[in-house]
Amino acid sequence: PTDLVLDTSAQRVVTLASSNTVAIKVKQSSVGNQLSIRFAATDTTKPKITLTAPTENALTGNTSITVSGSVDDKTVTAVTVNGTNAPLDASGAFSTSAPLGNEGQNTLTITAIDANGNRTDSTRTITRDTQPPNFDVFHPIIGLVTQASSEFTRGPVSDLTAVTVTANGLPQALTGDGFFQDMVPLAPGANNITFVATDALGHTSTIVRTVVRDNTAPSLNVTAPPDNSTTLASSVTVTGSATDATALGVTVNGVPMSLDGSGAFSTAVGLAEGANVITVVATDAAGNTSTVVRNVTRQTEPLPPDPSTVAPPLDRTVATTMAAATEFLY
Repeated sequence: PTDLVLDTSAQRVVTLASSNTVAIKVKQSSVGNQLSIRFAATDTTKPKITLTAPTENALTGNTSITVSGSVDDKTVTAVTVNGTNAPLDASGAFSTSAPLGNEGQNTLTITAIDANGNRTDSTRTITRDTQPPNFDVFHPIIGLVTQASSEFTRGPVSDLTAVTVTANGLPQALTGDGFFQDMVPLAPGANNITFVATDALGHTSTIVRTVVRDNTAPSLNVTAPPDNSTTLASSVTVTGSATDATALGVTVNGVPMSLDGSGAFSTAVGLAEGANVITVVATDAAGNTSTVVRNVTRQTEPLPPDPSTVAPPLDRTVATTMAAATEFLY
């Protein structure tokens, strides 16, 4: 303004442009007089925050994280992270370590305030994951014995971050409902299958299942009775032994047998008159079977012959005793 007359004091409100020049002209003055000029302006612009770390939705396995960035403002007075002051240098840059109190999601609020009280807030969502994945193996079951050349795998898996599952290094498919499932090949004999669940931060959990692939039938030896044997008895004793690399059971005509430590068994089997078939079956844990059949015929004792057909001619003219006359019956 050019029309401002100063007596003792005066003030004028003006609108400032981006660049302003103020000229003061004093018309007359006495020696010793002083002129004081004070400028007061209102700041309505909020500070501008630029965050360089962490990125939005960052993942960490630590319990704290570094928050850094800068503030652009002529009169910035403070920067806080979740209410805690962050040191600010002359250029407006700041860096501080912020604690992450929760396992899972944590929200960081970065606040800058200037001298006029203008405030700017910026947030970051951080996931803290310090634990390995939680998972289990439902298939194959513990101690599985099978004839198959491959086995179905399935189990639940979960984590705060993305997770993968492998079986002996082979990726397992994720079903989208919190489970993994796939197939894994089996070699003959014992197979140790190592399942590993890995989250996005590299934490791992491991479960090992041992699966036995058995395609060999049990060894079965029936020592008695001989095949195609004949007996007058109403029963016959069946004895033998069975062995296998896996657990096995033996049945005789469908009846389970008790095996001793060497695999031996013995049992009595009743016989009907005539032909009898005795079937012995050994079955191992994989379902492989061996079968031995014995045919036994039970005969009945014959009736004594008709005396009229076997008696010698009787000579009535010769004296004899009763014993001598009937000895042909014995």
